Order: sequence, then structure tokens, then C-alpha cells
Amino acid sequence: STISFPPGARYRIDSELLIKDRNGLTFQGNGATTFSANQDPGDRPMWWFVRGSGLALRDLTIVGANPNAGIQLGSYVIANEHQHGVDARGVLGLVLDGLTITDTYGDFIYLGGDDGLSRWNRNVTITNSTFRRNGRQGITLNAVNNVTIANNEMSDARMSCIDIEPPRGFGARNVFIHDNHFGSHKLPFFAAEGIPGSIGTNIWVER
Repeated sequence: STISFPPGARYRIDSELLIKDRNGLTFQGNGATTFSANQDPGDRPMWWFVRGSGLALRDLTIVGANPNAGIQLGSYVIANEHQHGVDARGVLGLVLDGLTITDTYGDFIYLGGDDGLSRWNRNVTITNSTFRRNGRQGITLNAVNNVTIANNEMSDARMSCIDIEPPRGFGARNVFIHDNHFGSHKLPFFAAEGIPGSIGTNIWVER
């Protein structure tokens, strides 16, 4: 199934869009924008995918509510740090393509585990997208197996561009990062630190 947005449409999101346990669903943005003006504290990823399979988000602009986003002081707000552009937990097959994500309090993209079922994200592609200005990490890979990140542009990440800090029982396997352009960032380009029992294997960064 495909949900297609009108070209150039704008949608204000004051909480989050939760897509839970859905299978075979594509959101075709057609250049539309989802944006937030809500600066209140709380965990509110704008697009939040929980479990499900065969999901795609394409050709969409996502604008967060962080007025100070970027590498300068004031961009990181601990009470809002989980307000990611896209948050996926335990999805089996996810395509993120042709996105523009800007001005988030949290990460541009966060890929974490579904804690209840200990389920990782698997078979994820992040391609042909632009990421500018945020308040935390660029792309976090905390529960992933078989991920490709290619042909993207990223600048003004408040912390690191790529972050792997998995909790126990989760981690990153078979990660392929290539042909991207990474601009300014405040902390080291690639951050990797997990607690005992976390996993990290076969991670490639090229060009």
C-alpha cells in the first residue's frame, strides 16, 4: 500500500506520527513537508516506526522545532534529545530515501531496538538524503543488522555524524557507509562505545 502526499503540502506535527506493526507500507512524500513548532520537553520523534516490515519513507522534508540547531552552544537540550526526525525500532525492511531532515532537537535518524521483543532493525537503507542542523547525533545505529547508508549529505551535527552506543543485547552488524559527504560536526565523526554485552561486527566506512 502507498500513502501519497500532495506535492508541496505542509503538515504540522505537534506530537509524533506512530506507525506500529504495519507491513508493506510506503509513504510517498512528493516534496511535502512535516514540521513541528512544539518546543516542549519530551520524547517525540516526528516519524516513529515500531516493528512492522517492508516500510518506506520517500521524498519528504522533515523540520524539527530546534531554533538553535547546529554545532553552536544551546543546540543540545537534554529534555528534548529524543525528538528525532525518524526513529525506527525493530523494523524488518526499511527504506529512507530522498529525505531532507533539519533542525531537530534529537538525531536526524535513530535506529534502536524494540525493547519488549529484543528485536533489531534489519535490512535498512538510507540514501539520497540531506541532513542539516540538529541537537544531538547524526545517525545512531544501536540495533541494526544489514544497513546501507549511501549518497547522503550531512552538516552541522551537534555531536557525531555516526553514533553506535548500543545497550546490552543490541548492537550493529553488517553496516556499509559509502559515498556520503559529511560536513561540520562538533564531536568526532564516528562515535562507538557500547556497554558489556553489546555487539559490533563488520562495519565499513568508505569514501
